[in-house]
Amino acid sequence: MKFGLRYCNTGRYIDPAKAVELVQAGEDAGFESAWTVEHTVVPEGYQSAYPYSDDGKMAGGHDDVPLPDPLIWMAYVAAATSGLIYLPIKSGPQGSMFSNRSRCHRTVD
Repeated sequence: MKFGLRYCNTGRYIDPAKAVELVQAGEDAGFESAWTVEHTVVPEGYQSAYPYSDDGKMAGGHDDVPLPDPLIWMAYVAAATSGLIYLPIKSGPQGSMFSNRSRCHRTVD
C-alpha cells in the first residue's frame, strides 16, 4: 500500500520553510506522494452550483483561504526532496487533473 500527503499547499504549509519541512518529513517517513489543492482561482459571484458542498459554493473564494499556485508550490518543494511524487488534487469524480501515467516528480541525476 502506498500513502500520500494530502492538501499540502494549505494552512501553515503555505509558508515555504514549513512546506519543505512537511515534504521532507513525509519522504523520511516513507510517503510516496504529496498532493496539492488545485483551485487557486475562483471567480467571484459565480452562479452555478458546486455539487460537492452543502451550500453550493467551493472553497477558495474571495477572503476565504490563502492558497499558493500548486505548480509553483510543487516545483519549490520538489527541489528539497528526491523521491516524492507531486500531484494536484482535482475535486469530484474526475480525480486528479493528471492521470497516473503523467505524474509530476523530481528525478535524481
